[in-house]
Amino acid sequence: TIHERFVQQALATPDAVALREGAGEVRFGELARRSARLAQFLHSLHPEPGALFGVCLESSATLVVCLLAVLQAGAAYVPLDPAYPPERLRFMIEDARLTHILTSADLVPMLPAGPEYLDVAALPLDSFPQTPPVLSRIPEMAYVVYTSGSTGRPKGVMGLHRATLQRLAWAERMLPSLPDEVAIQKTAITFVDAVAEIFGALLSGIPLVMAPTAVR
Repeated sequence: TIHERFVQQALATPDAVALREGAGEVRFGELARRSARLAQFLHSLHPEPGALFGVCLESSATLVVCLLAVLQAGAAYVPLDPAYPPERLRFMIEDARLTHILTSADLVPMLPAGPEYLDVAALPLDSFPQTPPVLSRIPEMAYVVYTSGSTGRPKGVMGLHRATLQRLAWAERMLPSLPDEVAIQKTAITFVDAVAEIFGALLSGIPLVMAPTAVR
């Protein structure tokens, strides 16, 4: 799975820089610990294997933590762009039947009522283990990305762990990572290209710069 490959990379290079956000850096070991604790919290909510969690955040280190945590909890994530119109967000939330959405306190007033919004910064995570939860079943689905709807009703398209890993392995064979390479996360998370941008860098062990919205 994507998250198992990430854990392998974090164990191999715990002190290497994983994320750069502004002037700050997050190393692989810290990213692994933060995502594992959040995964333990999400797992404590007793989601069914393959359950869906919404993620509505700006491009940031916290966003990456959330994506990894959802996967480690045995669930799949549905990316929600905070810049989308409220009607579009409401449709995606209702169509995916999302009951829990990871977000930040400042975004909650802009989101439709119904699901439980989890302010990631306010979650009591310190008491949770720094290792991923043990799953009863290995999930196949990693994420659900919605089409633009330009040809009709938007549709949620499932992305699988194995398909993502195959694509990333192909890309690494065609264009191997260089020792001093740096990647940038510049695509909105609601577009499938963001999957390769984020996990391609993390699984290759190279730093990923989180480009803020204004820079993108």
